[in-house]
Amino acid sequence: MRFFFEIFAQDLVLSRAFYANAIGLTVTHESPEFIDLENGEVKLHLVARDHLPAAQRKRGCVGMPAACAVQVCFEVPDILEAYDLARHSGHPLTDPLRDQPWGRTDFRMFDPDGVYVRVTGQRPVPTGLVPTGRGATGRNSTG
Repeated sequence: MRFFFEIFAQDLVLSRAFYANAIGLTVTHESPEFIDLENGEVKLHLVARDHLPAAQRKRGCVGMPAACAVQVCFEVPDILEAYDLARHSGHPLTDPLRDQPWGRTDFRMFDPDGVYVRVTGQRPVPTGLVPTGRGATGRNSTG
């Protein structure tokens, strides 16, 4: 089984730029109504907003209020590299890179449609420290 998200974007061009340039997804298919983006096991579909299913329109989702209750999370192997990519993408960060109490490091931003996006990864090992087993760290013998 594979899990993916579909975002019904107001502006496919802006959303494509955000997810490609700030998050690092690669466009694998593109048409005027639909864009597939992927990176490893992550898959995201961007769909033109006018293709929002009738059932969602009936529930009042046309203005995307549900985006306020959703956080899309991307787990990356190198959080510092991901942060650098996002900072240089031209898309504003809402929360800078921060160590979290649960042992992860992340940053957050909004996509062009107001979806809250969190990028998370393992807390980087401070320079000069090397893992010594069972989660402990010790000084590097060269530094």
